[in-house]
Amino acid sequence: MRRAHRMMTAGALGLALCAATAQGAAATDGHGGPPPPTNGTTTLPVAFTVHNTNTSELACDTDGREHTVRGTITAPAGDVDATTASLYLHGLDLGQSFWTGAYRGASFTGRQAAAGHVSVSIDRLGYDTSDKPDGYASCMGAQADVAHQVVQQLRAGSYTVSNGAADPEAFEHVVLQGHSLGAGIAALEAASYGDVDALVLHAYSDRILSEGAKADAAAAVADCEAGGESTEGEGSGGYAFFSSSADDFRQAFFATTPAPLVEGALAQRNRNACGDLATVTAIGEANVATNERVDVPVLVIAGGADAIYPEPAGEDLAGQFTGSEDVQLVTLPGTAHSLATEDTAPQWADTVSSWLNEQGLGD
Repeated sequence: MRRAHRMMTAGALGLALCAATAQGAAATDGHGGPPPPTNGTTTLPVAFTVHNTNTSELACDTDGREHTVRGTITAPAGDVDATTASLYLHGLDLGQSFWTGAYRGASFTGRQAAAGHVSVSIDRLGYDTSDKPDGYASCMGAQADVAHQVVQQLRAGSYTVSNGAADPEAFEHVVLQGHSLGAGIAALEAASYGDVDALVLHAYSDRILSEGAKADAAAAVADCEAGGESTEGEGSGGYAFFSSSADDFRQAFFATTPAPLVEGALAQRNRNACGDLATVTAIGEANVATNERVDVPVLVIAGGADAIYPEPAGEDLAGQFTGSEDVQLVTLPGTAHSLATEDTAPQWADTVSSWLNEQGLGD
């Protein structure tokens, strides 16, 4: 069994990102939705028809209705025709813009495209451009089921390219990646269905959670018990923020992120389905019981200054995947929960693309 723990350090690229972010914070892509095309990449808006069902290892209730999940394929320029794609799942309070970036030219998915990789980032069910069911009719088990449906459609090429610019590509290999609770969903999907070729978990833990994050979770559940709120102006009720205040969000997510980008992230913050919030603890418990089933390569990335999942969260999570022969842990020193906006963002992206190449998932 191969197990490795590496420490990454921020260098000149990280400092350049910090400067570029401060200068380019005004050039945001707006709240939700795919970014405009950037030089050297191809971006395609895509849609997946899914059902809000739950066949995962975490039992919880849903409405079973048909919905549309929307996202973006980001690929090397003119080269969507590849054998491997990574599907990216965002965490609470966020959206696919965590991966596609809030400013042009320095997004995580853009960096992956520059390294030759195809990315599929989605707004999970209930967020931004995707459909928004009643917030009490969702749960973390259903989020894993929906991710499974998207994985199957990526393999079959049965999704829709929204602008008709290309036929949907069928990918032989699918890597599942998630950030924060999106990583919890990714792990549950991998253990429940065994249909992905590799798993990458960013800034997450099933068992180690800070006291501040526990307080935020309790406040979110209380907001939901009081009825929640509508989301995105669409009238769908039963939604609430995980970080109950803007100050909580700032303190929990950021360490080296420039102030203008922090404020941009606050403007894009999403409410979460109350059914999802109610099953945050349950998904951790389900994963602890099933992570050993995952038998594909696993990469765990931790932030050394993560205020939500503090050290040794990454080490604890990596140690649970006893069924995999290749588990690697990378810790980014001085890096907070919002990996995409911190000084180490370029190293973070390079770590993922290099690991994919090491696994033979580079085309």
